[in-house]
Amino acid sequence: MAGQACAQQYGPRIFWLAPSDLNVIQFQFLYQKTNTAFDASVVYPNLDIDTTVLVGTYAPTFSLGDTSGQFILSVPYAAADVELSAGSREIDRSQAGLADIYTEFRVGLVNAPGLSPQEFVQYMTEENPRVQLRGMVGVFVPVGDYDSDRVVNIGSNRWAFRAGIPAVIRLSSNWKPGNRTTLELLPSMDVYTDNNSPPLSSTRFANTRFVADRTAQNPIFRMEGHLTQDISSEFWVSLDAQYNFGGATYADGVGQGNQQSWLGLGGTLGSNLWPGGTLSFNGGGVVARNQSSPDGWQVRFVVIQAF
Repeated sequence: MAGQACAQQYGPRIFWLAPSDLNVIQFQFLYQKTNTAFDASVVYPNLDIDTTVLVGTYAPTFSLGDTSGQFILSVPYAAADVELSAGSREIDRSQAGLADIYTEFRVGLVNAPGLSPQEFVQYMTEENPRVQLRGMVGVFVPVGDYDSDRVVNIGSNRWAFRAGIPAVIRLSSNWKPGNRTTLELLPSMDVYTDNNSPPLSSTRFANTRFVADRTAQNPIFRMEGHLTQDISSEFWVSLDAQYNFGGATYADGVGQGNQQSWLGLGGTLGSNLWPGGTLSFNGGGVVARNQSSPDGWQVRFVVIQAF
């Protein structure tokens, strides 16, 4: 299964073990109505932002000795419509362009061997692993559309690095399609470099006390979870949750007192209607937050094909 470029949820069943020597292609369409743009770690408390994202991902699987490996490359294109209410005035701004590219590497740690398709079927049937554990590291490459004259951008103008240890826990008696129940947990952390050309820093407001020359952000810690259940051999559902903590920002070294803490909930309906193919639709929103955190909701449609 392929990952995604958005700083949103990965989604359910993304980290299930797969055979080696597969090529995986994923396309996803995302719409969100929030107070963030493409990079959900940056919050604009006074803005309403409608963002539409199309992401293409290529993710080959391979063997690394006795364990499994996977490389992820995601290229997103985003369009954002920004609305600001300032007294009696309504200010609208629209922009579109390439967002930051995301690359990720995954490696099997526990019960995640590198196997041919035939060996994979035998392993899942005979060994019937209860827990599968992987490690992952990722990089957001700052090539997205960015202009320091703008308040809101599609790109982030900074590097970001991600590390995590996704776990898949089988709750059903076996992995037979139509019978599978799993709990998936993904603890991860994002770390950011400084933005040396923050929004509005090249405008007439630059060199005033209102605009910083450099901004920084603390790491954000994430816990993503999915409880999935087959409802037939072709269809499955998932209850999805995500909790984020951290991400306080600094302007020229001065803390802004805006550490995030928020919880999002949602659900997914997925299907496996043809060999190697997956369709899924999910939606959700923020249900608990502090005043410095994202707010709003999103929907997403995902198509995955392995060959």
